[in-house]
Amino acid sequence: MRHLTTALATLYALAAAALIHSGLTAAQQGAPGHAALCAATAILLGLGIVHHAYHRDQLRTALAHLERAIRPAGPSEQQLADEAALGWHALATCCCLTGLMSGGTDHETTCTRKDHHA
Repeated sequence: MRHLTTALATLYALAAAALIHSGLTAAQQGAPGHAALCAATAILLGLGIVHHAYHRDQLRTALAHLERAIRPAGPSEQQLADEAALGWHALATCCCLTGLMSGGTDHETTCTRKDHHA
């Protein structure tokens, strides 16, 4: 959809440029009414481009707000701090790192600090 709207804005600009050219040619040929009509139409197309860009930015902002609103909430800072504290406590109180990482299954065969465990 974004490519389509960009192409449409480009076509508006090209049509405005063509109308300006037509208006200048009409003015040189002595048709001031036709030149004024072309200039007014080119101005309207220019305003359309600006209006189009404004709405595109509004849609992007609304989409960003919507995406933030539907995104699931993550853990709070306090929950993360509690998890970290529990992890550090488990590391500090374990007899050996191998025992901690293996959930205690490798502790008996690999621990060199057997005399320090509780």
